[in-house]
Amino acid sequence: MAQNPAKSLTRRTLTLITTALGLGVVLSLGLWDVHQQDVLALRQLMQEHHLLAITLSTYLEPLGGTSRASTRISETQVGEPEISAFRAKSLRIEQSGGFVVLLLNATRDDLLTSNGKWVHVPEVVAAIARHDVGVTLSRNIAAQLGLPRRTAVAGLATAPEGLKGRLRGVAVIASAEAERDRSRREQWRTVLGVALASILILSVGLGALRKQRRELELERQRAVHQMERSRDAELARANRMATIAALSSGIAHEISTPLGVISGRVEQLAAAVQGQERHERAVATISAQVSRIDQVMRGFLAFARGEAPLLTHGAANDIARNAINLVQYRFSNSGVTLEFQPCQDEELQIACEPALFEQALIDILINALEASRPGQHVTLSVHYDQSTIAFVVLDEGTGIPESVIARVTEPFFTTKAGKGGSGLGLAIAKEILIHHRGDISFELRHSADMHAQSGTRVVVKLPRTEEQPGESTA
Repeated sequence: MAQNPAKSLTRRTLTLITTALGLGVVLSLGLWDVHQQDVLALRQLMQEHHLLAITLSTYLEPLGGTSRASTRISETQVGEPEISAFRAKSLRIEQSGGFVVLLLNATRDDLLTSNGKWVHVPEVVAAIARHDVGVTLSRNIAAQLGLPRRTAVAGLATAPEGLKGRLRGVAVIASAEAERDRSRREQWRTVLGVALASILILSVGLGALRKQRRELELERQRAVHQMERSRDAELARANRMATIAALSSGIAHEISTPLGVISGRVEQLAAAVQGQERHERAVATISAQVSRIDQVMRGFLAFARGEAPLLTHGAANDIARNAINLVQYRFSNSGVTLEFQPCQDEELQIACEPALFEQALIDILINALEASRPGQHVTLSVHYDQSTIAFVVLDEGTGIPESVIARVTEPFFTTKAGKGGSGLGLAIAKEILIHHRGDISFELRHSADMHAQSGTRVVVKLPRTEEQPGESTA
């Protein structure tokens, strides 16, 4: 079946949206991972600077033993010889590694540089007060300290115990330029990687969508072609049924006159043979068959014109027996045994037009006879359940090839064209059953162990009516 174009478009849109969301999630996770690596790198750099700050703070320990008056570090005493060694060490570190070493005075919230200047960096002062191991500084602060205008990292250490009243701590600050550049390169690599993966995925996805579109178009064309074939077949069937209807009407019209003549002659014979029992039975048989022909033709004309069936209730077993009695002589002449297996419930009723329904069973039985050879058996059995009544015909003949089972009820289709087959018997039987709201099916016979046997199994099903007595099954 062809799919709705709107549904196909919606499906493609959802596929593209889902793909885009998936790629967005992958990109976000990649950038988050790069950010986490950047944070870890800054923490590691901060820890290294913290260790360096601790090392530098050890050079201040000798100052802890001098008198408070001679070693007090203030704005006017920055050149005191007691801290000259520390400043010399700091200058060498700054010149070799791009660092800035600062001392935090105990009496003011300013930091002393190694060249004797005071700078105000509140972030470092607050971090030392919190005893943090380090702090990240903005690019503006880094530029203020003479470092590249990039994010900087400060490693912190508190002053030795002996200097608590004069110094509060040491800060070693360096630019995180290398780490930030590495992080940026990682981000670009992640973006480019995801972009390349996205292009690859989108290329594959678009190719798949194009293939799917082609397949859907082929499927639609096949569905349209199949629908056209089914419509053509239905039109052909309707034309054939119209032909049958016209043929039935013509035959009924042509037969009505001979039937009237035969009926009149039968009445004359009935008067002439009164008292002769054998001849009376023969005349009664002829009269009954003439009446049956008339009923069958009237029924054919009714369902050919599409009239609602005039259903009456009759015993299922009796209707099956009547059909068997009407074809028994043909089976006897052909040497084929015809058996009947009635259902257990003799009162089981079906709603039908007896003459027409019997004719459908007769057509099926004759078809089974024509497929059988002398010495073989044909069985008609009656079954029922809570909703349906089934008449099953089994034969031991050549069977119907699986390739033609679906066509056996088509008007004028026959596999016995060279043997006088008209292709109308089963077609008429099916139309009669449709007229009765029933169905007919054909299948190859199977034994109890499900091995195929020669012959055909034909099942005629009718719905049960509300008047059915009893619910037991045969």
